[in-house]
Amino acid sequence: MINQLLTGLVLFGSFGMRTPNNPEVANDDYELSTGVKAKNLFFKRDWERELGTKYIDDEMWFNTKTEKLYFKPHYVDKKSRDLTYFKTDFRYRKDDFSIGYTGMLINKNIENGLSAGIIKENNINDLISYDIKGDLYYFGSQNNENGSLGLETLLNINYKISERTVLTNYLDYKKIKDKNYYKFKIGIEYAFKSSKN
Repeated sequence: MINQLLTGLVLFGSFGMRTPNNPEVANDDYELSTGVKAKNLFFKRDWERELGTKYIDDEMWFNTKTEKLYFKPHYVDKKSRDLTYFKTDFRYRKDDFSIGYTGMLINKNIENGLSAGIIKENNINDLISYDIKGDLYYFGSQNNENGSLGLETLLNINYKISERTVLTNYLDYKKIKDKNYYKFKIGIEYAFKSSKN
């Protein structure tokens, strides 16, 4: 029973340290990330220390698809960037592309917008694969503010170490409202697979 529940889940994690940009800060910056994902769900938590201040950042989403439709609720609570929002994409999809409506709750306001996305996955050979995800958002003018563009991109390059273990490099860039940030990391993924009798 437990084996069936775990099948398809991937456990991932990464760790990094660096010297603070401010020489007056004695302790090094660090970031420890861990999470779990599957084809249609994702949860990640980051523990960070930046310029002496500690943060916990969370991100989670799941999606469901039919041949023509795509539905994805997505929650981000990024304390290190003072950014928290919940959005839902509901789109028409064809092959790797999707386009449709996005609603977002941010700063206690509900905003409505248009969105489009692309997902590309490919195996270069038996050991190396990559996937690219990109989403573009437009939210109209609200509360005497001009409309805004948003962008979420993710590039993964994966190196297969064993049947269950993968070394992954990823670049994650997000621009939501007036906040933008990116991360480049190297991490390890471990896939749970059903055992063969």
